Amino acid sequence: MKRIVDMIEVGPAGEVNRYGTTSWYAKGRGELAQIFVSYVDDTVCSLQFLFYKNGKLVSTKHGSDDGRHVSFDSVILDYPSEFLTLISGSFHSVTNGAALSSITFGTNKASYGPFGDPSSTSTKHFNFQIGNQFSFGGFHGSLRHVNFDSSILDYPSEFLTSLSGSFHSFTNGAALSSITFGTNKTSYGPFGDPSSTSTKYFNFQIGNQFSFGGFHGSLRSGFIKSIGVYIKTRTTSKIHCKEED
Repeated sequence: MKRIVDMIEVGPAGEVNRYGTTSWYAKGRGELAQIFVSYVDDTVCSLQFLFYKNGKLVSTKHGSDDGRHVSFDSVILDYPSEFLTLISGSFHSVTNGAALSSITFGTNKASYGPFGDPSSTSTKHFNFQIGNQFSFGGFHGSLRHVNFDSSILDYPSEFLTSLSGSFHSFTNGAALSSITFGTNKTSYGPFGDPSSTSTKYFNFQIGNQFSFGGFHGSLRSGFIKSIGVYIKTRTTSKIHCKEED
């Protein structure tokens, strides 16, 4: 019996089979009509594909914008006469792995992109040449989940006494890479990766009195760019002066 191979798998490029990643597949969905790309700075946040399946449009989205201020682009193919012939792009290193930093779609009629930043630091490029025949059969890839932690203080007897952490450098600035909260009873963290490359550390010692007055900081494109604390001042209600003779 002869086995007919109707499709082969090419790639993937980038991070493969790493802890915390989930693979996704869109095999057999070659009737591509439209592509939606959202990206911020040097990271592609999500890809959404619009296919024809049994004469009906089907949409699949991979990734998440996470409420960030992202750029958004749409690629409309002249289906069915226009089809995908290549996909290229780049990955850049991030804490504990890699992330898609740019992507370009080529068809038998035009080229769309790059979306994102192909010139970011620590970049690895890829280029999949599908060919000028209608050979595209769908996408596959992987996503990485974001970790979430919660610290519950024993209020009001437990209060913040220190805040420490680290920032790591990336294209166009820095981002908070780890953070640790210290209280008068224990320490929580570190959350994130304090050992990432290009790291700068900070340590705010608030003291063992109930002096913590709140946080302040800044955001950019969904990332924490800076963080600080407010400390309450302590003054006596009465100042006793000794009279001089």
